[in-house]
Amino acid sequence: MTITLDYTNMMADAIGPEYGLTDEEISALGAQAKAYHQDIQSRRNSGELAFYELPYQVESLAEIITFAGRLQDDFDDLVVLGIGGSALGTTAIFNALCPGHNLRSKTDRNGLPRLFVLDNVDPDGFAASLSLCEPARTCFLVI
Repeated sequence: MTITLDYTNMMADAIGPEYGLTDEEISALGAQAKAYHQDIQSRRNSGELAFYELPYQVESLAEIITFAGRLQDDFDDLVVLGIGGSALGTTAIFNALCPGHNLRSKTDRNGLPRLFVLDNVDPDGFAASLSLCEPARTCFLVI
C-alpha cells in the first residue's frame, strides 16, 4: 500500500496567491524539513520518543487482545471518557472501521460491545448516552 499526500487544494494555483503556497515556497522548506526529520530520527533512536515503537510491541498487543476478549465476555458497552485526541482519534477510527456498529444486534456485532465516546461532561448529553447502557454491563475507559 502506498500512501500519497494530495496537497493540490493548498496551492496558489487552486486557491489564489493570497492564501495558497507556490512550488518554490515548498521547495525552500526542504532543508529545514530534512533537519527536523533527522532530529526526530535521532531522538527516536536514543529512546527519547519511545511511542514510535508502539506498533512493534507484539507482546503488548497480545496482552491487549487477551484482555479485550475478557472484557467482551463481561460487558455489553464500552464508554470512553476522553477529550481532544483521545476522543477524536477513537471516534475517527471507530467510524472508519466499524460503520453502523452500535446499531447492529449483539449477534451481528459478533458479541462485541457497543462503543460510546463521551468527550464532554455536559450533563444532558452524558445522561442521554448513559441511559442506553446497563451500568453493571458497562466498562468505562477513562483517558
